[in-house]
Amino acid sequence: MRLSFLKSSRVKVFLVNVFILSIVVFFTFFFRYQIIKYSQTRVLLGTFVRIHICATRLDEKAVLSAFDKVWKRLNEINERMNVYNEKSDIARINRSYPNPVKVHPDVYRILAFSKKYSELTHGAFDVTIWPLVVLWKEAQAKQEIPSVQEIKRTLEAIGSDKIKLLADDSVQLMHPQTRIDLSAIGQGYAADEVALILRKEGMNSFLVDTGGEIFAQGFNESGRPWSVGIKDPLHPEEMMDVVRLSDGGVSTSGDYEKYYEIDQKKYSHIIDPATGYPVNNVVSATVIGENATQADAFSTVLCVLGKQGISLVEALSQEAAIVVMEESPAGSISFYKNDAYQRMSR
Repeated sequence: MRLSFLKSSRVKVFLVNVFILSIVVFFTFFFRYQIIKYSQTRVLLGTFVRIHICATRLDEKAVLSAFDKVWKRLNEINERMNVYNEKSDIARINRSYPNPVKVHPDVYRILAFSKKYSELTHGAFDVTIWPLVVLWKEAQAKQEIPSVQEIKRTLEAIGSDKIKLLADDSVQLMHPQTRIDLSAIGQGYAADEVALILRKEGMNSFLVDTGGEIFAQGFNESGRPWSVGIKDPLHPEEMMDVVRLSDGGVSTSGDYEKYYEIDQKKYSHIIDPATGYPVNNVVSATVIGENATQADAFSTVLCVLGKQGISLVEALSQEAAIVVMEESPAGSISFYKNDAYQRMSR
């Protein structure tokens, strides 16, 4: 009887130990293999750059190594493409007329893309807009609208045909006043370059935000597509919509955060390369496309062309999801959403 009791007690103790061990093993396994979100933020490209990577705790070393490579790459892009940095390739190009200047392949590549999309959009996208930006900044400082003569004279330096791409990654400006600014495409390009590095480093789920230009791949820490909020331009502290994204780029352009203010009137910071004046009826434009570079360029194009530009962008990127918000002279707001956007936001 006593022997039977002892055997029974030992069995119970054994089973309890097995149960406890199983729990320990389960939670150890769960802890080590649970998908978590790693995040880092830095000030770069004139904005806050945020990067989120989803991986297990076992991947921590690889994730931190990927972060290091990403920040190194973004610093390179910032140093080469910053129009305010006198040592950047862009600044060297801007003071090189009439001589050609050799640039890094990064810069040559993005200028080739910019020229291509300037031609495809009939000049609505144009990286030679900098002289007009300077003109309107000076107008704001003087609190005086530029004269028709000033606009006309400045427009002579605008146009992708004023940039000549030569062999051996060399660039030549064809007008003495032409100046380049990549702010309408540089952040999108940077987001795509980060995505390229993360893929090479074996990261499958991540979101890159370079200050409004976003690229997302895979899933968040909950195993769902990434949620990307689109700001309400009339109430920037609120979201107008939320889209789910697992593989693509998003860009929103508009006049609700950046603008010129002259004589108590606000003017969009986005300037129409054809007229030389700030756009005056598009409040915001959002494009969701296959990559952030393209989305960045197209959101600017739609701010310039408005709803009339939707068919053009759709022709250039058939899968692009588009939403444009326009304001009439009377102050009423109209939304224009293409079919691809409506399917995505359902």
